[in-house]
Amino acid sequence: MQKTVTSGKSYEYEQSFCYLPDDVGRFLMYQMGEINCEPGYICDSHRQWCYEITYVVDGEGVNTVDGEDRIMAKGDLFLTPFNSIHRIEAVTRLRYMFIGFDIKDEINTDCVSLRRFYDASPTVHISGGNDIMHLFNRCFEEYYSAQPAAKLMKECLIAELLTKVMRLFIAEENQRKPLGEKGKNAGISIYAVRKYIDSNIGKINSISDAAKSLGYSPTYLSHKFKEEMRITLRDYIAEKRIEEGIRLVSELGMTVNEAAANVGFSTPQSFCKAFKKIKGYSPKYYCNAIK
Repeated sequence: MQKTVTSGKSYEYEQSFCYLPDDVGRFLMYQMGEINCEPGYICDSHRQWCYEITYVVDGEGVNTVDGEDRIMAKGDLFLTPFNSIHRIEAVTRLRYMFIGFDIKDEINTDCVSLRRFYDASPTVHISGGNDIMHLFNRCFEEYYSAQPAAKLMKECLIAELLTKVMRLFIAEENQRKPLGEKGKNAGISIYAVRKYIDSNIGKINSISDAAKSLGYSPTYLSHKFKEEMRITLRDYIAEKRIEEGIRLVSELGMTVNEAAANVGFSTPQSFCKAFKKIKGYSPKYYCNAIK
């Protein structure tokens, strides 16, 4: 991956094995490093000799793969496929980490999965919030420090980084699919929906809120939830609101009015009505009973 060196960049760390890749167990390492770029710096178009993962530490830029531009921002991850044409341009001061590698042809099932993913991943970019800088740093440190059993440790760290990145991209891709396409076991997908609702019950005001956050249409999400859980999504959310309200009153000592507001009811009256419908008695009766 020969790159034109221009002014405006400095390497904080670089290891390059482009002409004689470093043999690290199940992997071949071509390059790794961290670059600080001044605004306007351009890493000229070059053909990829291997797979590349790029992680944006800070700043903004443009990552171009086979003529398609994508904005680079803090926390973004990019996959650059083998044999593609790659270019990076810094818009502001840009700092990014990268690792160039290949995966050997192995019978090992995990290696086959990794190779298949990096050969054919339908997604080449996921946006910020992917805090994996520590994994890059651990790989860099192992190359820099030259400790005993370095080859084994390098292989383990590279495997961890590549697997973590693969899982992040698979999770992102699954979020974009309709619920019914997320896997043969629909219960796993419903579990993810339930986990989201349970963790965010105080913020969910409607089915539309939940559906939007999860990336589904309200109608489709409601249908799949009822199909799997034998309870409507509306009733499930209502029950979870009441359960959380009970917890706030019994464990945190909130008043009924305070609990109602914290779990998303517009008025104490609507909370009391829902409470009685689900539990069969009023919040006042419940509060007296637990005293």
